[in-house]
Amino acid sequence: MLETANTAINQAQRFRIVLSGGTTPKALYTALRSGTTDWSKWEIYFTDERCLPTGDSERNDFMAQQALLNHVPVAAVHTLPAELGPENGAIQANQQLDNTTPFDLVLLGIGEDGHTASLFPGINWGKEQNSPAVIPVHNSPKPPPQRLSLSLNRLANSHQALLLSTGDAKLPALRGLAKSEDNSPLVKLAQHVPVQVYYQATQSV
Repeated sequence: MLETANTAINQAQRFRIVLSGGTTPKALYTALRSGTTDWSKWEIYFTDERCLPTGDSERNDFMAQQALLNHVPVAAVHTLPAELGPENGAIQANQQLDNTTPFDLVLLGIGEDGHTASLFPGINWGKEQNSPAVIPVHNSPKPPPQRLSLSLNRLANSHQALLLSTGDAKLPALRGLAKSEDNSPLVKLAQHVPVQVYYQATQSV
């Protein structure tokens, strides 16, 4: 990550990274605090957010702030206004988010059902070329049911992605991704963006 960041800063004087939530990347964010980089050139975005009040400990941006962002002087943090609800939050986010400049790096996780960000099987992923950058999510199978998520179309406008995963329960989804056997958002994304997978398991993949 730091190598990617420093290369982007040398070339374009900024590094645009999209952070994921959940528990898996927390240790990585904490370790990054001691990294050698020009934090003043980092611009932070988020893959998705739960529709909870600002400052709620279950929000993805809260975890990232506690683990990393409160400890380093980044240039900008672009949170998703999920506290406004899925519809109004998506409207405001799309008014604020630059939909043309590619992200340098996107961090992603994977669920046991193959979902990434808040793009779950059976819902709209926003994969069409005219899809907005941020889409509202209703009836998420994981609580809370209402969320905001970057669309598949916006995630595909990235230079590269890192997929972080731990636990044996994720193995079936990862195997499906590796073989491109399933119709998941990650399989679709990998058709447009190089995806590197980092997996920690207790059994052999």
